[in-house]
Amino acid sequence: MTVDKILKMNPEYPTDIAMALEEHISNKTDKLSQEEDIFLKLYWFEMDFGSSGLSSYFYNNGEEINQVLEYLKLVNATYMYELLTQAISVFPNSIVPDDLDKVLNILDKIDNDDTNALWDKLEEKYFNEHESELFIYLINYVKNNLNKFK
Repeated sequence: MTVDKILKMNPEYPTDIAMALEEHISNKTDKLSQEEDIFLKLYWFEMDFGSSGLSSYFYNNGEEINQVLEYLKLVNATYMYELLTQAISVFPNSIVPDDLDKVLNILDKIDNDDTNALWDKLEEKYFNEHESELFIYLINYVKNNLNKFK
């Protein structure tokens, strides 16, 4: 299915559209455009965060957080950007290293009731009010950069 046809799918189901776009992009045999790479990074952030939560995401992909933050800002996903910024506030100086071993070392040190309470609160708000909202921003990002998604 082409990107144009995918974008014509029922807009009431943004998760289905995002999943079809992910499959289309992931099945490409040529080099991905920067825009496609951004889409995939944020798609998998949403999928991983949505299925496992913040703690799991940081433990498995913590070294990607800074790039994810940059991309969230780029696609205007303000709520998710703010949520992630709040989650990062538990790191020393609110800085997450770009090295997973260093992230894991810090996570071991900050694993406490305060961190867990904050992350639980952020996850609850996400699941109650914003679940899968990022997919809408990603679909708009594809529409606005359609010539980069072929």
